[in-house]
Amino acid sequence: MTSKQSGLATDCHYDHDRHKYHHSYHYKFKMRSFTFATAGLLAYATSAFATDYIIKDYCQENVFLYFANATATTGPFELASGQAYIHNITGEGISVGMVKNPNDYWSSTGSKLILGATANKTQAMLYWTINSVDGDAMKGETFSVTSAGRVDDVCGHATTYDGQVHACADDGNVTLTLNLC
Repeated sequence: MTSKQSGLATDCHYDHDRHKYHHSYHYKFKMRSFTFATAGLLAYATSAFATDYIIKDYCQENVFLYFANATATTGPFELASGQAYIHNITGEGISVGMVKNPNDYWSSTGSKLILGATANKTQAMLYWTINSVDGDAMKGETFSVTSAGRVDDVCGHATTYDGQVHACADDGNVTLTLNLC
């Protein structure tokens, strides 16, 4: 199955051997082709609405991502320049850490950018924050966090490490986007 709408080309197929769906997403931004790496594809494919985050690497170099929740931290996962990553925000206390050097995440001197989020389905609320730890991982470069849903900026935005907890009603149709560089 393939679809195309507003610059997004999607290819979806079911892998009978592995019993899961596989998706490929391709976006075009700023004359640069983005490829989306996805996780939780079966849940994403079967859900009509999902609260998501997207990380887009506009930087000239690759970045490294770490994913954490209350029980585990995984990574590093390399996100190449010109690529993006999309995933559902499920549960409470999840975070995505971004570093320029894969060894910086566990180092006390390595600069980290941390996007934290909680999708509280009981209260139908989404909470998020952007912070730096042990220095500015984006020193000399820019970043932004934007939100969209039924309206743009539905859950606020940030262009600095504001340390603020942003909150909005979550109808399952909100997307946070972290734009690097």
